[in-house]
Amino acid sequence: MKIEVVSQNKNPLLKRSEVMLKADHSGKPTPSRYDLLQEISKTLKASQETIIIERIITKAGAGTSEIKVHVYNRPEDIPKHKLEKMKRRTKAPQKQEEAKEEQSEETGSSEEQKPEEKPAEGEEKKEEGGQEQ
Repeated sequence: MKIEVVSQNKNPLLKRSEVMLKADHSGKPTPSRYDLLQEISKTLKASQETIIIERIITKAGAGTSEIKVHVYNRPEDIPKHKLEKMKRRTKAPQKQEEAKEEQSEETGSSEEQKPEEKPAEGEEKKEEGGQEQ
């Protein structure tokens, strides 16, 4: 995967640089945020902790993506909500699988749950009729 800088603007008020990148991933699907983060940090020579990937735009059939990135001066400058969202989105592939397993355990996996029985059509109509009166 090849990444090149299209434009770069400094925003001193928000203590960040706003960067537009172009990633060439011909013949492959759109790269994950985890993979992009690693490549972007190498290209921009910035710490992964200070990079927030805002948006990835890939047109159908094209082997390129436009990526909007914010590079903050320090990790402390990143707004908390953006940092939390970025952490959720850029988990390592193994950690993503573990998180899905944990989530299914918390809610109960679909195999363990029995589908709810639907009341017969006549019963639904009676209930609706009772509510209208």
